Amino acid sequence: MFILQHLHPVLHARHQRPKTNRRHTVSMRDLAAQVTSSLLRFPEVTVDALGEDEVTLDSVLHGKFTVGRSGLAWLACGPQLEVVHAVTGERFSAYRFSGVTEHPPTILAARDFSWLKRSGLLVGLEEDEGSILCLYDLGISRVVKAVVMPGRITAIEPLVSYGGASTNTQHLHQSLRWFFGVAAVVTDIGHVLLVDLCLDDLSCTQSELEASDLEVVNKSPSEIPRLREGVTQQGRHLCLQLCSPTGTGATALQYIHRTNQLAVGFSDGYLQLWNMKTLKKEYHSQLEGGRVPVYAFTFQEPENDPRNCCYLWAVQSAQDHEGDVVSLHLLQLAFGERKCLNSGKILYEGLEYCEERYSQDLNGTPRFL
Repeated sequence: MFILQHLHPVLHARHQRPKTNRRHTVSMRDLAAQVTSSLLRFPEVTVDALGEDEVTLDSVLHGKFTVGRSGLAWLACGPQLEVVHAVTGERFSAYRFSGVTEHPPTILAARDFSWLKRSGLLVGLEEDEGSILCLYDLGISRVVKAVVMPGRITAIEPLVSYGGASTNTQHLHQSLRWFFGVAAVVTDIGHVLLVDLCLDDLSCTQSELEASDLEVVNKSPSEIPRLREGVTQQGRHLCLQLCSPTGTGATALQYIHRTNQLAVGFSDGYLQLWNMKTLKKEYHSQLEGGRVPVYAFTFQEPENDPRNCCYLWAVQSAQDHEGDVVSLHLLQLAFGERKCLNSGKILYEGLEYCEERYSQDLNGTPRFL
């Protein structure tokens, strides 16, 4: 088992403004990395843990690099979680999740998360009786929070790791400002949930075997403090549901800090943008790829654009009888205002329109819209 240490692509999109006024003639198949490293071998203990005999044949090995400067990568297969240094391959943390039945749980998704000078992962588990959202502490290799979730978790995205009515939470809806730590969770039947992680109460830790119940609410901001006090005293977690499940699975999720929007992609190719200040849906449309699952997002800001515009790339991906189907879609977002906050961060506000400007089938030709 190996990891590719470094990959520097030819196109550095982060610092370039997308060009939609001329045809892109280079085939994606012709793109090559400028620099590639040798393969880095994982330690034997990690390889053995991820390939134990107890892991069922339908368990899939998956993983991801963490965001930021931590230089870590997580890998999972069945109930086994391994965290390694992406540069050295050294094992950093490991844990085998337990289930309430004889069948071990399966790790569905994970996302790196930092809180109170601690680093960890938000992990989604699937058990025989449902799903569990766990907060895993890398420093002690233990689960410190666990919450039972409806449906099957497909993606997790942290919004904030703090709470309270402070200047740091002014960009959030008043209801969310009473939460302490907020994570967005989506499921295979279309739940879009904002979960209170209750990071203001770490007096006692809990394992995945002692998961708390979830209290889904749809109340006015003035009622949230009273509700939260009662719910937390009973050992439960509050949760706001942005929309009721429709049966169509959510397949991709990303919180865009610069626009304060939650991007949600679905298995039928639709994309939603939710404003975290108003908790209202600002955009809902199907991508040009049609009824192909939205797989991933990435945000891009132009380097020198006098307009209040930025861009969102969406990836659609699926397998059919003819093989893999993968396409890229570039959406242009125009805003009424571009603010520079006291912290120095940029915030776009007042979405005026969102339009798909460009698409590229990775096995075909580009289309300009």
